[in-house]
Amino acid sequence: MRSFLASVLGVLVLAAGPGCKPEPEVAAGERYGEDPDALGAEPEAFASFAGPQRVLNLRAYEGQVRQLTTDDPEGRFVEGARVQAYRRFSQNEVDMLLVADVDTLQTAALPSDWMSVHSTPAVPATSRRERLDATFRSTNTPVSQVSRSSAPGHTRVALTVDMCQSQRPWERGFFEWAINEGVRRRGPLAINIAMTGIWARKHAAEFAQLQTWRSSGALRVTWVNHSFRHPLHCVGAVCSFLTSPNENVASEVLSEEVDLLARGETPSLFFRFPGLVHNARTVAQVSALGLYTTDADAWIAKGQPLHDGAIILLHGNGNEPAGITRFMRAMEGPWSAALRDKTLEFVALSDF
Repeated sequence: MRSFLASVLGVLVLAAGPGCKPEPEVAAGERYGEDPDALGAEPEAFASFAGPQRVLNLRAYEGQVRQLTTDDPEGRFVEGARVQAYRRFSQNEVDMLLVADVDTLQTAALPSDWMSVHSTPAVPATSRRERLDATFRSTNTPVSQVSRSSAPGHTRVALTVDMCQSQRPWERGFFEWAINEGVRRRGPLAINIAMTGIWARKHAAEFAQLQTWRSSGALRVTWVNHSFRHPLHCVGAVCSFLTSPNENVASEVLSEEVDLLARGETPSLFFRFPGLVHNARTVAQVSALGLYTTDADAWIAKGQPLHDGAIILLHGNGNEPAGITRFMRAMEGPWSAALRDKTLEFVALSDF
């Protein structure tokens, strides 16, 4: 393990329910959303990460806030946007920065020379990232309820979908429902997908389909980091996940970022702990990497109700069909009017 951690935190040469009693819909012995038989090989067994692009030397990087003096040619940022780099890496032999708009939290991977040529130091001012840092990151507090009120007659929720290790067929029908709902609304539905590298590796075609839906505008996807391996460390029904002393949170976080970047995707500023299990030490490790720990207060399969300002948790990996079933029943029943009238708004985590 020591050599693996060194490779992640030093020179990354890489390419391309927590301890609770299952409900009746979950088969006896299963845990919420988890598949203990689908972990696969340990990281040391992987020679490289799957992906079309070679990503090297990913590391934490605290750059100055820069104010863009021209539009981003790919349309991710507008002129005058204030961005800050928080990772540095090499991609296909190009020096790159992973940057975030400090006001919108939008992230993008940009060549480091583009940043230096087309930007100037920003005028100091209060930004949304600074406010969130004061509330969550600097205090090592998880983001569990990002909003409690919406405009009168409207409900805003963040739909998050975890993709943990699984050998089962994925919930393609759920994603197709989200696509169809976006078509009805004349705009893609926002969906926050908590991805693990181990699921993406074992379900390459399904991950490619998610990419196609995102790139075509069928879904508005925010990639939430859910760790690369999603380790379980279970004794009976109790799992320690990343709080196990045998795990290194930073290596899991950075490994997943490398995997997403190698696949041509951009990770967000949000991290979800496997099983929603964490402690002060592990949350602090995530905060030190510039990310926000994101819990949920509407884990549908566990009976937590939908409400205004909820962060909804579903599993799209086939391991927790009860959650999908209950969610769809709610959309067809008590929430159908709000869904029909479009007063139920699904938002990206960065939009709360």
